[in-house]
Amino acid sequence: MMMMMMMMMMMMISLQTNEERLKVEDKLAEVELQREGLQELIATLKDGRGAEKVVKWQARMEAVALENVRHKRDIGRVKDEVSIYYLNCP
Repeated sequence: MMMMMMMMMMMMISLQTNEERLKVEDKLAEVELQREGLQELIATLKDGRGAEKVVKWQARMEAVALENVRHKRDIGRVKDEVSIYYLNCP
């Protein structure tokens, strides 16, 4: 019994560590994306083709927003499938 409790505690610690690592990786990816965007903005301002690039950025933003909506729907479907699976487990 004690061994089982220790194993469960170790699993919980492992899950917390993984969650923290994923949060840090997400933040790192966010900061890297911001840095790249700022570098691109600076380059655009220097080369004088601002309006053309703004149109491209807008198109990219629309594509990203659409992809985000799709991902949210996929996550919702997976959550529903997992819920249904656990409800049907004996």
